[in-house]
Amino acid sequence: MLSYLMHDAKRNMRTVVITLLDLKNAFGEAHHNLIRSCLNFHHVPSLFTEIFNSIYCNYRASIAVNYQRSESIAVERGVLQGDPCSPLLFNICFNTLMLTISKPEVKGLGYIWGAKTTTSNCSWLQFADDAVTISNSISDSQALLNIFSAWCHWANMIIRLDKCCCFAMTKCNGVYGQIEPALFINNSKMPCVPISGTFTYLGKLYNSNLKNEQAKLVLTQKLSELLAITSKLKIKVQLKLKILKQYVHSQLRFELKTYNFGSTWIVENLDPVVTKHV
Repeated sequence: MLSYLMHDAKRNMRTVVITLLDLKNAFGEAHHNLIRSCLNFHHVPSLFTEIFNSIYCNYRASIAVNYQRSESIAVERGVLQGDPCSPLLFNICFNTLMLTISKPEVKGLGYIWGAKTTTSNCSWLQFADDAVTISNSISDSQALLNIFSAWCHWANMIIRLDKCCCFAMTKCNGVYGQIEPALFINNSKMPCVPISGTFTYLGKLYNSNLKNEQAKLVLTQKLSELLAITSKLKIKVQLKLKILKQYVHSQLRFELKTYNFGSTWIVENLDPVVTKHV
């Protein structure tokens, strides 16, 4: 979705401002009282709330090292690791922010694209604790950040400013290109993606030219390193070919599925590297 919106902005020379937000230890900072309030807000059946209380109420933990155990520590924050319900509990808390952003008076702050009669809007992208805001102007983006900051204050969540960043493209003096927007969180300036630099969201690299040049370089280097390690192994050739087929290819699958690499580029750049080592 983010890639599509960036391509739309560049194709139509629309201003687009993107911010990547990070919460400190998001799953571990969700206060149990916040979770209870959000469960009630979403009208979750009382039976489920009772189950939650039976697990998390008066929950204590101790640390065992070298056959010795520390005193028990009261745990009033965070969800249990490995519990299938933990992501759902976190999303229920975060959904209170999503409901605020989806209100009509706030929805217009997002990125708007499409024809005048059939416009579409998107202001927020969320996957687990990885959040992105996207808008048509710096002022609208700042308004979204103010809402996010207010929600974090209410939820007692901490924003990791050093892991946040902002990116923007706009048309200036007839030329469309990247700029460094001035955006603030709690009166502190958010780091900007350098001009011609890249940022990463959900493992994918993005930049202003949208040509995946950096991703191509990273993939070629990754393939070369994997093949070099395989070639140095003191094993039979047949086993090396098996590693190439079953392991090396699996390590490249994410990039090959995520980016739109042309078959011609793969034939001209990746196949020769493999052929050389084979």
